[in-house]
Amino acid sequence: MSSPARVDNLDMGATVWMIASTALVFLMIPGLGYFYSGMVRSKNALSLVFLCVMALAVVTVQWVLWGYSLALSETSSNGFIGDLGHWLFLDVDYRPHPNAPTVPGVVFATYQCMFAALTPGLAIGGAAERIRVL
Repeated sequence: MSSPARVDNLDMGATVWMIASTALVFLMIPGLGYFYSGMVRSKNALSLVFLCVMALAVVTVQWVLWGYSLALSETSSNGFIGDLGHWLFLDVDYRPHPNAPTVPGVVFATYQCMFAALTPGLAIGGAAERIRVL
């Protein structure tokens, strides 16, 4: 196992770029709902946007509670799934993660959360006009 990354190795440019990329992925989530809404009948359009935004809300809560810890925990002895050492973002702060040694850990965790929230939105498109929520 590699040694933990040092705080003095943080790169401000990489951090700002990761924050900007997080914001762009965040904008993709309702954009995906609008994209799917353009491909369905008008009675299902609002439902698809709602489902994409709800996926963001639900996945964000799950990511903070246990998802980050199970997906990206560097304290696990198992190479397949992590442990709950970072449950509720415990010890996720400015120290870099081994997978992103030049950005703070909380920025990397938020960036990964946006992609985790985008994934159910992609699956929702497969159910377009087959389910109706609103």
